[in-house]
Amino acid sequence: AYTVFHFGANPNTGWSSLVNLQRASDDNYFRDLSSRLAVATQTFLPSDVLLTYASGRGGLWNVTGRAQKWQTLQDPLNPVVEPYNRLPQFTGNYLRSQLGPLDFNAFGEFVAFDTDQSFLPTGRRGIAYPSLSMPLLRPGGYITPKIGYHYTAYNL
Repeated sequence: AYTVFHFGANPNTGWSSLVNLQRASDDNYFRDLSSRLAVATQTFLPSDVLLTYASGRGGLWNVTGRAQKWQTLQDPLNPVVEPYNRLPQFTGNYLRSQLGPLDFNAFGEFVAFDTDQSFLPTGRRGIAYPSLSMPLLRPGGYITPKIGYHYTAYNL
């Protein structure tokens, strides 16, 4: 059996969610039931759960929490390495426009990469990216100088 479940919501409260679950009963499910190459060679089935909150007070900002896991359909004659799961992943973004002539933006992310394969390392990644830009808009064109600092840290 193959199961696909999608659910999304975006009420006017600022909250939105997405649930995407895909599962197959066995590794040969698509090869047994499909003659189309694109379907018969499907190897990775994602399952995602996302929850997002967005606001426009004090600037535009949003935060998202996510969990993503994969089911790998293995062909014994052609094994593949399973992709990493993201358990959990958190992102945030903040934009403050018209701070004088400048726009301020800050992006951050934390994600933990996990796998069931014991020979592969697991790890965590953190990203911070603050930036300032100065949009220069004129009739017939625009240019936006921007300066930022991108920091990424890994812990394996």
